[in-house]
Amino acid sequence: MEDRKELFGKLKLADGTTTANRSKIKLEIKNHFIQQFKNHGQRTKKINEKPRNPFPILIDEVSSATKTLKSESAMGLDRVGSDMLKHGGEKLQQNLARCFNKLIEDGKYPPEWNEIRIKLLEKKTNPETLKDVRPISILSIPGKVFTKIMTKRMARKAESYLDETQNGFRCGRSCSENLQSITCLWEKCHEYDKPLILTFIDYRAAFDSIYWSAVQEGVLESGFDPQYIEAIKSCNELGTGEIEIFGEKLKIPVERGVRQGDSSSPALFAIALHKLLNEADPLPEDDEEENFGIRVDGRYISRLLFADDLVLIDKNPKDASNRASKIAKICEKAGLIFNTAKSKVLRNQCANNASVRVNGQPLEDVDQIKYLGRIFRKDGALDSEINNRVRAGWAAYHSIATAISEISKKEKNHFLKSSVLSAMTYASETWNTKVEDIKRIQRTINYIWIQANAGTPPNLEKFIMKIKMRWAGHIVRLPTQRICRIITLWEPPNGVKRRKGRPKKRWVDDVQNEVKVHQHNINLQGLGGGGRRRIGLISSKMPWSRLARSRSSWKHLVHSYSLE
Repeated sequence: MEDRKELFGKLKLADGTTTANRSKIKLEIKNHFIQQFKNHGQRTKKINEKPRNPFPILIDEVSSATKTLKSESAMGLDRVGSDMLKHGGEKLQQNLARCFNKLIEDGKYPPEWNEIRIKLLEKKTNPETLKDVRPISILSIPGKVFTKIMTKRMARKAESYLDETQNGFRCGRSCSENLQSITCLWEKCHEYDKPLILTFIDYRAAFDSIYWSAVQEGVLESGFDPQYIEAIKSCNELGTGEIEIFGEKLKIPVERGVRQGDSSSPALFAIALHKLLNEADPLPEDDEEENFGIRVDGRYISRLLFADDLVLIDKNPKDASNRASKIAKICEKAGLIFNTAKSKVLRNQCANNASVRVNGQPLEDVDQIKYLGRIFRKDGALDSEINNRVRAGWAAYHSIATAISEISKKEKNHFLKSSVLSAMTYASETWNTKVEDIKRIQRTINYIWIQANAGTPPNLEKFIMKIKMRWAGHIVRLPTQRICRIITLWEPPNGVKRRKGRPKKRWVDDVQNEVKVHQHNINLQGLGGGGRRRIGLISSKMPWSRLARSRSSWKHLVHSYSLE
């Protein structure tokens, strides 16, 4: 990535023409990022709240923050390295703590903290336009230590302020929860003939575009100390970026956005977006009979969030259009612009076919969409996702094939499991698989293991079932208010009829069947029997969700699977 000749040999300009002229490329890059980071008149207001005499920064906090620094990480423009702070000892930590407290007290911060190096990382191989790269900020290391401490102090306030719809960059949460929610909601709406429309909203350069006025309002509303807010704002609001291209350093004024590369940016963005969405699209009241969203177990589920990835959940196109338009209007005032070309609509067969519009502009209806790395199809099939996983597996293998060619079979097996197997089974805990799906991936794994001469390939069926059962136990033991748990365990009330015909296989069916087999085997052992018999199963009187509440019992079931 240091070699900008390879990254920008040719570039497609804003007018549609492609050029290899370095002067034109540099001018295009400079103009693009000046516009992207430009503040269009939205300035932050001075905080009038009285300071609360915040608790001083402790040496232990500085020590904890410096320990998390990566060794030999890239330095900011002040050329202070991470190893200097990481191994500086107690005396340095004392001086840093005293310095940080003085900065907060005086409200004046080093201008070097606002001078950033910007590295452009490819979103895809061989980027053709500047939309295919992501600007990452390389900040002053002492400034990063300071914001790490502020972020840790902010975490508790942020956790209590954010609602259950946001799963991005929060402790104990993952993108698998959103994937699981969509999987089970889609299955149950199909099974019970309920209309479902998912509107996937994409923002243009969300982290780099949001105004600091919106961030400040959100953090203030969350209850964070005004002096801390001023400290974080001073490190982020106004600055200068430096992009090195073809040996020349381009200076870019940075007037908006949260720094991608700083530990505080995910929390700051999530808080700001939460306030904007609550203003434009407040969550529906559960005690109302008719409301937007889908009613699940007595409450309305109306949206899912993972950082800036927003999914609106609706029953009809009118609600989807109204909500999306309101959100677009409010978010635009904060610098967040809908990317209507990348925002898509996925609806099931029961939903009305009228188009979903954002301020009069229709969004594209699709038969499949890639969300958080997984492909969802309109018919619920996994074919496209399996093809995607196979490609990812081969790509992972080719990236390490040369490196592992001279090592032992045991070590090859270890590397292939950690790279290829992980790539091919990403989000497999949320899959509703058929026999053909498992066989397809197993064949690819067999080919790769043979080609690498890595010994016996893993049994994919057992491996996927193991992580699926572990995930099922985790879902049941989640707090009762978590959306993923509510949707997974949801059963429509009595009187709600299924659609005619044989019901499709559901995600939960595998879990229920494995619990039956497990309990049957336990009963056989008590009767002197043995083996994993699937014929004449003893009917289970205990629901799987009840058994999964016992961590020890469920752990015994999960460990009954072996990768080999």
